[in-house]
Amino acid sequence: MIAGAGAAEEGGPPAPIATPGPGAPVALPPSVVGWIEIAASYALLNSASARWRILHPMTDDYPLGYLGNPGWTDMSDYLVHMTGHGVVGRANLNSILTSGEIRPGMRTGAARNLVEVPNQETTSFSEIPMGHLDRLVARKGVYGVGFSKQALLAKGAAPVWYLPLGTPVASHFSELVRHAMIGGIDPADSIWKCTPFVDYPGVYSTARYEFEWEREWRMPGLLSFDLSEVAIAFASEGEFWELTRRVSWHYLGDPDGGWYPRFMLDPTWDMETLQEKIDSQPSTWGPPE
Repeated sequence: MIAGAGAAEEGGPPAPIATPGPGAPVALPPSVVGWIEIAASYALLNSASARWRILHPMTDDYPLGYLGNPGWTDMSDYLVHMTGHGVVGRANLNSILTSGEIRPGMRTGAARNLVEVPNQETTSFSEIPMGHLDRLVARKGVYGVGFSKQALLAKGAAPVWYLPLGTPVASHFSELVRHAMIGGIDPADSIWKCTPFVDYPGVYSTARYEFEWEREWRMPGLLSFDLSEVAIAFASEGEFWELTRRVSWHYLGDPDGGWYPRFMLDPTWDMETLQEKIDSQPSTWGPPE
């Protein structure tokens, strides 16, 4: 029964619903009001303005919360790719920003050990919320790049489908892979377009494979991008101007005088500090005065 539509006395029939007279305002039940508020909020988040903020991220007043909601800090609109530690990580970042490419790494997914299956190499990204990226730093270094999720979705990226080892759904997918191998592997079979995105986390005889916390996304093959699509570059705070001098000044200028990436952030900062730095940084980088 809808709350507010007349509460039934215990053991008796429901109370009659009061009917307003002509011209009187109708008082909606609280539950209906709640659903209207949710629908209005959903419409607002899907408005042209909200979509513009996601597709063209990091405007001067852009909050880091999911879909522009500053309270939704447990989710992210961005996918980050960390490039490694030390000199190697810095060199990888410079290469990515100057070439406009991220080359795929090792074979991944449910068919990574089937050498007859081509095109299983991917590039990895994480949708760990901004403000919690320090979780990645220990494993993958302080250097990296960030893109809007929408930009990479349009290029073919997708979240990894974690099917826990030994569960029915993992067994069903393994059976689909086995069935596709009967009579020889057809590289054109659509199943091989899916396998790079499927992993079986769990405890194996030689190791534990449990990386769901990375909230991984993958991009098959080579990722080519326009430098204006890079929302963020990551490095330690003390290296910002050095990286800007070595990369942005020489390579990333556009005819309108803009510089990319638009923001340089330290992935070890918490959410409050990240938002403060974004609000205070210039919308474009250039040589210091």
